[in-house]
Amino acid sequence: MLTTVFARGLFESGILFGGADAKAVMVAGLALPYFAAPLLAVPVGGTAVAGLLPFAVNLLLDAALLAVVVPVALAVRNLARGEFHWRDGFTTYSIPVAELPERWVWVRDPAVPIDREAEDAIETSAEDVAWRRRIAAELAGTGRERVRVGPQLPFVVFLLAGAVAAVLLGNLVLDLLFAL
Repeated sequence: MLTTVFARGLFESGILFGGADAKAVMVAGLALPYFAAPLLAVPVGGTAVAGLLPFAVNLLLDAALLAVVVPVALAVRNLARGEFHWRDGFTTYSIPVAELPERWVWVRDPAVPIDREAEDAIETSAEDVAWRRRIAAELAGTGRERVRVGPQLPFVVFLLAGAVAAVLLGNLVLDLLFAL
């Protein structure tokens, strides 16, 4: 019950942006109210502290740590292709304009004006594809060949990875802190 209130508070404060994220944390907290010993982990020191935290908190910490992989991977990709820009090298990458409708991305090119309110109003995948198709057609009409985009990665994906990591390995954040 306490985890449900905790997840709802995170949702209302804007820390958990989507309803699916908050619901996933609520379900995880109801399914595993207390943090059990990890199945595969070798205790580093953080396991004792992690045992005091509800499972949902451990899940969120692991998910946040795993989410850090994305900006690092984008920076490495951009560096390898010679497309790294300090302004957005950790959050975006470039793709051919022709591929835009088939990719699950947000257009984040500074040269392309995007109506954020209209983008936020997109509710279905069909609307999302139509949105990207329209932008691709506009860009192709101007002669642009490449556009900078950011991946559409819902946090619930990282929550799933964080749940698996928490059950198998424990609290990665605390173990990392205790290892340092």
